[in-house]
Amino acid sequence: MNRLTQAQKTKYIDTIVERDVGFKCFYCDEKLSYKTGKFEHLNNDHHDNRVENLILIIVIFYKITPIL
Repeated sequence: MNRLTQAQKTKYIDTIVERDVGFKCFYCDEKLSYKTGKFEHLNNDHHDNRVENLILIIVIFYKITPIL
């Protein structure tokens, strides 16, 4: 699989928000907007685009979390 496409993001967003009980950061529960949120892969494999591997995070976590 390739990196997450805009079509995949659109397809998965409602499922992720429902699963995580809101449009919020997976790590800190901060409410997100489309400007502050980012999709992230739990296993750090950016080609593994299964919905169960995707979470929403606040952009600041993306900036401080090392990419392995």
